[in-house]
Amino acid sequence: MTQTAADAPATLLMRVRSRVGEGSGWQGVDLASLSQRVLLDSSAALARVKRELEAMQAALAHEISRRSDADAGPGGLARRQGFQSPAKLIAAQTGDTTAEAQRLINVGDALASTVSAEVDATDAGHVGGPLEGRGQRDGLPPLAGDEPSGPTMPKFAFVSAALAAGDLSIEAANSITRMLDRVEAVTAVDVRAHAERDLVERARRLSADQLGRVVRRTEAWLDREQVKHTHELMREERYLVMREDPAGMVLINGKLDPETAAPIRAALDAMVAHGLRQRRDNKRLAADVRSVGQMRADALAAFAQHVLGCTSESLPLASTTVVLRMNVQDLRDEAGIGEIDGCGQPVPAGVVRRMAADAEIIPEVLGGDSEVLDFGRLKRTFTRSQRLALVERDGGCAFCGAPPSFTEAHHILWWERDCGPTDLSNGALLCVRCHHLIHRDGWDIKATATTIEFVPPQSVDPQRRPRLGGRAMFDCPREWRASSSRELVAA
Repeated sequence: MTQTAADAPATLLMRVRSRVGEGSGWQGVDLASLSQRVLLDSSAALARVKRELEAMQAALAHEISRRSDADAGPGGLARRQGFQSPAKLIAAQTGDTTAEAQRLINVGDALASTVSAEVDATDAGHVGGPLEGRGQRDGLPPLAGDEPSGPTMPKFAFVSAALAAGDLSIEAANSITRMLDRVEAVTAVDVRAHAERDLVERARRLSADQLGRVVRRTEAWLDREQVKHTHELMREERYLVMREDPAGMVLINGKLDPETAAPIRAALDAMVAHGLRQRRDNKRLAADVRSVGQMRADALAAFAQHVLGCTSESLPLASTTVVLRMNVQDLRDEAGIGEIDGCGQPVPAGVVRRMAADAEIIPEVLGGDSEVLDFGRLKRTFTRSQRLALVERDGGCAFCGAPPSFTEAHHILWWERDCGPTDLSNGALLCVRCHHLIHRDGWDIKATATTIEFVPPQSVDPQRRPRLGGRAMFDCPREWRASSSRELVAA
């Protein structure tokens, strides 16, 4: 009997689970007849099943690795099966790459790691209160199954619980646990617990690329001294190569550290954004059919021509500013770390101080006593200072995280239709794609001068639960960033 759109996702998944191994999970199911809601819910539920299976596979990978390493000679499990390493054995079974198999082993090892419950309880007390065993984390809600079960507890309790529940992918778990292992020697137990909980929560809503960016920022805040070393290595590795291929095309390849790349990226992105706005507003005599890559190449050429002395007096860079962000006292003392808008890699305070001395590169000092950031109905367009304040709150596109240079400040309550004021609480930085998506699909936006949330339509979420956006979504929370200050670092 063919199942129809009336079938609930749970019914469909029950059918799939019962046929795992037969390769016929969807046999007899008319997928084309499923409603949009059932289709999406079934896909999400099946992804959860996949994550549950990956977690189980990670546990097996750990045991295979343990038995293979117990005897590195011919008696090791992997070698007895004809493989040089447990990763190669697992890769042959899964059909994945050796690197993906190694990730399974890494996560399995992390899940198998334990710490003393007594040590965990006594080595706390830094962030607002003590960690009295596993179930009493001040500011950290207990996890399911987070009750003391003996003298030891999972080293990564939040990751373990999320994996067991099917809420976390292997790639996300590997990224989080490996980072926390790297900073273990220089951070307090409860600071790492706050970071672990926060990253697990974010992983439920972020793509792998977005989570990787957040993990890098988190590591920088937890181990600030390492940022200097990382930046020095990046500076040493920078290069740019230009050569001609056999067809006569010039190939450009290179690697740039954040400090070198920031002004180049800001300039090129601004010129591309200018071209996209002209295309949208039809301000060109001929249709602009260039791809974004072609527009970026043309922008680089125009920029070089201008530097070499072309007749044009200006470039479309009026709104281009490289914004640096860090604590003002750290900036004066050259301590701590800072961030460059549009760049996922934090930089040392010394770099921020050096860059802040350049023209059109400003540190974050917004809205002084003499600066008015709310204009009500007096002005239609957002001012430069207001846009900088929105960049501070939203970090770029508040919906998808695109760089600030690809965004525009939009009225949440429309200027003409809703008589919306030109105030920070009525503004949002959005890229063109997200701006159209929000208006087309009926998303609502709730914003203050410091926070922004997006309320999905019922077609996306019947309960219309608000989703955090802006810098609060993609950056480390200020609450525990403050707790990871030098006073708590036990290096």
